[in-house]
Amino acid sequence: MKLFPDTPAQRSFMKKGLPFMLAVVWVPVVWLALSGIFSPLLSPLTSSDLLSQIIILPLTVIVVRLLIRLFTRLSRAFNGSSS
Repeated sequence: MKLFPDTPAQRSFMKKGLPFMLAVVWVPVVWLALSGIFSPLLSPLTSSDLLSQIIILPLTVIVVRLLIRLFTRLSRAFNGSSS
């Protein structure tokens, strides 16, 4: 049994599902990078590692959303589709 019965279903999944899976995979990577950069700066101000991570978590979500939008625009530019 095939996962996708036809090519349009596969293309639809690749357009809609792949960015979501990419975001899920990249959240820990971006979170660790932002933690390494901003946590030493925020720790003296907040005097709590937990509070620093609470501040970094929304930044992580914002950065991942921006990266997904950038990758989507770049893929459309390389593929030549305007939709």
